[in-house]
Amino acid sequence: MDSLPNLPTVLEQGVAGFEGGSWNAMFAPAGTPPDIVLAIQQNIAKVLADPQVRERLVSVGQEPVGNPPAEFDAQFKADITRFAKVIEQAKIPKLD
Repeated sequence: MDSLPNLPTVLEQGVAGFEGGSWNAMFAPAGTPPDIVLAIQQNIAKVLADPQVRERLVSVGQEPVGNPPAEFDAQFKADITRFAKVIEQAKIPKLD
């Protein structure tokens, strides 16, 4: 991570295969027209590319991305699949 260049990674500390992270996102209601979703994403990406915004986010440990809707959708679905397995293996109960 750019904000912590001297912090050893988990792999550098001897743990192979570890993957972790988090992300923040903005969601629109289901059924929002794709052109509206794309316009929102493009505006968010423009803001995230602003040097002052980017610098501020990086200073608090964030890595601004602003990826296109299809790319985020794929990441989101992959995370759902990955964490469903973790939840199942850890026997974490479903909240009612």
